[in-house]
Amino acid sequence: MDIQRRKDELRRLILSRRERTTPQERTERAAAIVRTLTGLPELAAARSVLAYASVRSEVPTAELLRWILESGKSLAVPAVTGEGSMIAARAGSLGHLAPGFRGIPEPPLEPAGPVDVAVVPGVAFDLACARLGHGGGFFDAFLAAVPATTKIGVCFDFQVVDELPAEPHDVRMDLVVTESRVLRR
Repeated sequence: MDIQRRKDELRRLILSRRERTTPQERTERAAAIVRTLTGLPELAAARSVLAYASVRSEVPTAELLRWILESGKSLAVPAVTGEGSMIAARAGSLGHLAPGFRGIPEPPLEPAGPVDVAVVPGVAFDLACARLGHGGGFFDAFLAAVPATTKIGVCFDFQVVDELPAEPHDVRMDLVVTESRVLRR
């Protein structure tokens, strides 16, 4: 079976499982993830952080976004600028976010400048910190262009698999944080 087909099958399986989690389960698990994230030295030392605004069954990030702003760090949120392309857009407050590409909350298209840490969603991650996204290539293209940025994937425990099928353009995370563990590359 080819890599793309294996990726698509894995996406269907993991997303189906994620969709079956209740909002309460996601909120409880996210609280543990945010506690771990905010205790990481990488995040504590960061002056600027890119973090996604969650939708649907993703790991909820509202508390993380608030913590970043309250900590005096510069917050950037992904904003789609075209086919397979996104930027780190400056988000001065959560009130600046409005539905953008595919209904995902985005700030206005004002570039944030360099980011020290990127908190990245994913459909699945593996034990070596490889990431499987939704297949649009937005995060891979963005992250490949900022190699000095610390990349932290976040997901629920059941989204971690032993090994993902990978292609040369797939960008690995430096860390993956779940509700019960931190994986480091």
